[in-house]
Amino acid sequence: METERYLTAPEVEKFSGRKLQTLANERHQGRGIPYYKVGSSIRYKLSDVISFMERHRIDPEARREIQQG
Repeated sequence: METERYLTAPEVEKFSGRKLQTLANERHQGRGIPYYKVGSSIRYKLSDVISFMERHRIDPEARREIQQG
């Protein structure tokens, strides 16, 4: 049985390239990557981070096909 991995905000910053301040601002605004708060600790589920990045993927090839279509 595989256990889900949870990341700290600094780990998310390294993994995704999103700055700590951006992550904090998005949490405060109620948007961005879903997260868990346990006491004063913030944790992000790795699969949520990957899903967030996939939703914001831009495929230049697909955009080119639409423009030429």
